[in-house]
Amino acid sequence: MSESFIQSEYLFNQISKQFFQGKSHNVSLNNLSNSDKPLNTQYQSDDDFISESSDPSDTDFDLDESDSDNDDYIPFFLETNESGLNHEFTLCDDEPDILKEYTIRICGYKMMNTYNLPFLQYILNTQDDVLKFPEFQFKCATNIPVNDDEEYSPKHIFFQNECSKHILKFAIPLVADSIENMYKGFVKSSDFENTIYVFFDLTHFSLDNTMVELITIDEIINKHQFNMFTIDPSVYKIFYQIPDTMTIKNKWGKRIPIPFVLYPCISTENGYENSHHSDDVQDNLISIIDERVNHPYYGNIYLFSTKPLQNDISQNLYLKRYVVFCINSIYIIKTIKSNNDIDNDNDEFRLSSVIPSAISYINKPVQYNEENDDDEEDVQDNEEEEEEYVQDNEEEEEEEEEEEEEDVQDNELNKIKTQNFNSIYFQDFVGETKYSFWGIKSGTQFTILL
Repeated sequence: MSESFIQSEYLFNQISKQFFQGKSHNVSLNNLSNSDKPLNTQYQSDDDFISESSDPSDTDFDLDESDSDNDDYIPFFLETNESGLNHEFTLCDDEPDILKEYTIRICGYKMMNTYNLPFLQYILNTQDDVLKFPEFQFKCATNIPVNDDEEYSPKHIFFQNECSKHILKFAIPLVADSIENMYKGFVKSSDFENTIYVFFDLTHFSLDNTMVELITIDEIINKHQFNMFTIDPSVYKIFYQIPDTMTIKNKWGKRIPIPFVLYPCISTENGYENSHHSDDVQDNLISIIDERVNHPYYGNIYLFSTKPLQNDISQNLYLKRYVVFCINSIYIIKTIKSNNDIDNDNDEFRLSSVIPSAISYINKPVQYNEENDDDEEDVQDNEEEEEEYVQDNEEEEEEEEEEEEEDVQDNELNKIKTQNFNSIYFQDFVGETKYSFWGIKSGTQFTILL
C-alpha cells in the first residue's frame, strides 16, 4: 500500500477522532435533522421532471390520514441501485495517463421535512458570483495496488477519503456514524469533460453557513436562482442526467411530491404584501398561522406569491421563504380582480334604463308635415328607427348573457370557497401588476426556510 494512501487514511482517522473524542454522548437531539423522526409520506403521480408550466406535485393526498409511527412511511432516497449512480470508484483502475485530473463536484444534500412530507436541499457555494457545487481537483493514485479480497479496493477508499476531507472543510458530523454512511455514489458527467459528481447524505451534519447555502430542488431546477445569485448550469444539468437524484420515494417506490419555494402574503390597507423577517426575535417566532387571508372568493387560506411582490431587490433579501407542497390542486384560469368588488357602473347609463325609452320613442306615431311631405325621407327615417331597435335588442341580449355568465362564475366560486381542496392556483392584481398566487388550506403543507 502506498505512502500517500496511508497518510490519507491516517489523516481521515485523526480528523474523525478529533470530532468524536469525548463528544459522542453530548450530541443534543435538538441538533439532529427532522428526518430522524418517523415521517408520514404520501405518493404522487408518475411525473419524472419538474416543469414551470405544470404542477409536479399535483396528486390526490389526504394529509389527515397519517400515522407517524408507521415504518411504512419512512422515505427512501438513493438507497437502491436503481438511481443510476455508480458505487465503487474504478475509473482509475485502467487509466494510462498518470497525470490525468478529474474535477470532483460534491453533491451534498440534506433531507428535511414539513409536518408530513420530506423534501431535499442541496449544498452549493458561491464561485465567481454564481452558485455551484463545492469542487476540487483529483488525481488518480496509480501506485496503490488493487486487492480483490477486500470489500472495497484501496483506490476506492482513497477516492472516498479525498472527498470526505473536502466535505469536512464546511461540515461537522453530529453523530458517530455520519461519515461512514454519508457516501451514496458517483456519476461521470455527460456534459462536462473529466467531471465527476459524487453524492453524499449530509443530513446529520452541521454546516458552516458562511461557506455554503442550502438550496431546494425548485430553486435549482425551475428558478435557476437563489436570492440575487444565479445557479450555474453545471448544477442543474446533472439532475437532467440522473432524475432520481431529486426524487424521494416511499416504501412502495411512489414519488413524494416536490414542493415549491413561495413567499407568504398578508393583507394590508394597500393590498397584498409579502412578509419580511424582523430583527425582533419574538416577531420571528410568530407562526404564519396568524397570517391567514380571508379571500373574497377562495375563503380563509394561507396565501403565497410565486415571486416577490416588491421590486426592491435589497428588501427581497429579507423576505420570508416557505417550502410549500401544492397538492390536490385547483387551477383558476380566468383572472378576477379581488380588490375591485365595487360596481362602478352608473344606473343612469344602464341599457335597462335606456332601452325602454328607445322603444317608447319608436312606438310613437310619426308626425307628418303636410307642407313638406317627403315620402322618401319618411322611409329612410323608419329604416333607421328599425335598425336602432334591433341594435338595442341585441345589446340587451348580450347584457343578459353576461349576467348569466357572472351567475355561473359566482356559483363556481362559491363551490370553490366551500370545497375541501388543499391548494388553489390563481392570478390576481396587486396595483396594476398581475401576479400568480397559491392558496393553501392546510397549515401542515409548508414550513419556513431560514
